[in-house]
Parts: sequence; structure tokens; C-alpha cells
Amino acid sequence: MIYILLRYDNPDGSSKDWSAEEENGGVRVRWGKTGRVNQSVFHPPGKYGQTPQDAIRVLAEKKLRKGYYEVTRGERIPDFSGQNTTRASRKPSKTAAALADWTGTESGLSWF
Repeated sequence: MIYILLRYDNPDGSSKDWSAEEENGGVRVRWGKTGRVNQSVFHPPGKYGQTPQDAIRVLAEKKLRKGYYEVTRGERIPDFSGQNTTRASRKPSKTAAALADWTGTESGLSWF
């Protein structure tokens, strides 16, 4: 099974998730606020490529260009070359780095 979960951090501190997975030869895409992903759409086979893997790659690349990142959970997932890989950890955002610098913390979460 092919599956990917992406996340986008909003400037207000909230986040939203986007996922895609192979389903019945096509791709099921789900999205919504983190913890409340409740919207979905099914893309039939062939809509975004010859295989579900092609479709997921095309759809995920669009989200990655918009600033989404792959969620780190430690699961083993197939990468787009067909080899298994561990999800890469996310680099700190520029906002988090600026907050860490300003507050003197590495996480950027402790303000005072």
C-alpha cells in the first residue's frame, strides 16, 4: 500500500494535514485541520498518472511546493522509487528558528 501524510503549519500556530493513499486502483485524498481530517475525495485510476504511485507523487509534489512537509512518525513507507525508507524528519521552520533565537530556546516553544 502506498501512503503519504503531509502537514502545513499556519502562522497562527495551528496546522492542517493532507494525506493520500492507494484505494481500489485509484487514490483517496484526505485533508483538514490536524486531528480533524474529515474531508476526502477519490481520484479514479488514470486521472493523475498510470499508477496510484504516479498520482500520489504528482499530488504530493504540489503540496510540497506550497510548504507542506512529510510528517515524522517513524513508520516505514514506500518512497516514490519503490524502495522502503524511513520518513525524514522535518527541518525547523524559519519562524521557529527566529523564536528560538529571540527567546534563547531551541524549540521556540518557551517564550518566557
